[in-house]
Amino acid sequence: MNCDDDTGLSLYAFMTRFPELKGNAGNDVVMAALERARHWLKVPACIDDGGESYYLLAAHFIAQSLNVAAGATTFGAPTNASVGSVSVGMQVPTVRTAWQAWLAGTPYGQQLWAWLALKAAGAWSVGGLPERSAFRKTGGVFW
Repeated sequence: MNCDDDTGLSLYAFMTRFPELKGNAGNDVVMAALERARHWLKVPACIDDGGESYYLLAAHFIAQSLNVAAGATTFGAPTNASVGSVSVGMQVPTVRTAWQAWLAGTPYGQQLWAWLALKAAGAWSVGGLPERSAFRKTGGVFW
């Protein structure tokens, strides 16, 4: 199985996946974000996800930059808002690590978090019952 790092990321594929970012980020910004994402994540080519992990991380990078440029200081899903005396409530996702907190900052990061969790749980076994090697059957034997 060849697992070389040959991602074949393209600007066109990114813009097709995330048309909402097309007007906000130039081609050079997108290509820089894709290159940065390729260095941050090392997804083997044998996990053929079509570059989805890289595209989501690049979109996360770009969305974070746009949020900072717009002066956004909070993140999460809005839960309530007021106009008089300006009050805003945000629901922040439950996180356990700094990585999860960072990913929770944009919808793209949340999608990447879910995507990586799905890919991480993708172990498989061919034939037999693999649990038999760790647990005894009835009667105390391993086979």
